[in-house]
Amino acid sequence: MGLKKYNKEEVEAKELEEDEIALAEQGKAEEEANNNLEEKSEEEIINSVIEKNAKIEEEENKETLSDDLNKLAEEGEKYRAVYLREQKKHKIVSYVMTALTLALAIGTFALIITLKDKQDLMWIVWVMFGVLVLVLVSSFIIARFKRKKLGARAEDYMDSLFALQADHIYRDTTRFTETRYAKRTSLDNNVFNACNFYKDIKDIRSRNYTVTKYKGKELTSVDMAANIIVKNKSMPLFLGKFYAYENDFNKDVIINFQLKGGQLSKPIVENELINLRLVDGNTKYAIYSNYDKWKSILSKKVINELLKFRIDNTLIDVIICIRKGYTCIGIDYSDEFLNVPVESKFNANKIRRSEKDLELVLNVLDTIEYR
Repeated sequence: MGLKKYNKEEVEAKELEEDEIALAEQGKAEEEANNNLEEKSEEEIINSVIEKNAKIEEEENKETLSDDLNKLAEEGEKYRAVYLREQKKHKIVSYVMTALTLALAIGTFALIITLKDKQDLMWIVWVMFGVLVLVLVSSFIIARFKRKKLGARAEDYMDSLFALQADHIYRDTTRFTETRYAKRTSLDNNVFNACNFYKDIKDIRSRNYTVTKYKGKELTSVDMAANIIVKNKSMPLFLGKFYAYENDFNKDVIINFQLKGGQLSKPIVENELINLRLVDGNTKYAIYSNYDKWKSILSKKVINELLKFRIDNTLIDVIICIRKGYTCIGIDYSDEFLNVPVESKFNANKIRRSEKDLELVLNVLDTIEYR
């Protein structure tokens, strides 16, 4: 092949053509990536977020606890040890009574077979039978008494634990005032029902009732289970922390927001009776309202704060309701997170997580402007 003299115009034209080809290929690659993203289901997108956040959660749980949290864990373990001793006593008594009843039953049956042809000694059988009946009745009475006593001890244990947690979480008296944990108190069910998160709620139970003043207004927190009935069985649609905060909103409308979660997350629903309908949504969240000017309350700034909640193995989803008189936030947690420790040790990481999520709750409440 012969040599060819350098031609500036020809070279520049060729370079331009190569650049155009490269840009076209880059655009095609980006388009294919976007198409692949669109082809992913909402469930796949959410699951990938959960998987990513679960790794962050795992690393955070390995971090060293503060001195305050270590002391809290030690106190929690003391309360748990007291309850475990009561539980152990209950089990021992149950085992002894069961063994005694079984031994008498076997003995009575053996005597019946042995003395069935000796009528003059059958009185022994009747005596044994009478003792067996007496032991059975005594076992029933003792078991009932011990169960009642153990139930009371369980209530005492939970009260001590919840009060300890409240003292720690709301310890900053420059922010929280008049904090009190109310023993064996439940939240008025109407407060939750008025939020219209779900339909057909049949049973609501709450515990860990704590009230404090935040910026001069009452903030109530409870652990709550809101259930529906499926085939005569109770099934929770919401299980987690529920916060109710006084607000200055004076319109008889509802604005609901749900940060979407994975498989365990139950989507909130429309309500035809009050014209509560889907007004906005994507793969991250859904908004329902019967208020045309909902954006003036649930602004982008508020939504951005709500998106800071981390969906992972612990936190399932987050729901907020803004209505006249109250702003309510429900954080749906895993069953394990809300369990009171009995067989397992007190886990202070749960308290640390509760504190972090409470900060996000407060940020949301601070950001909302009621207009």
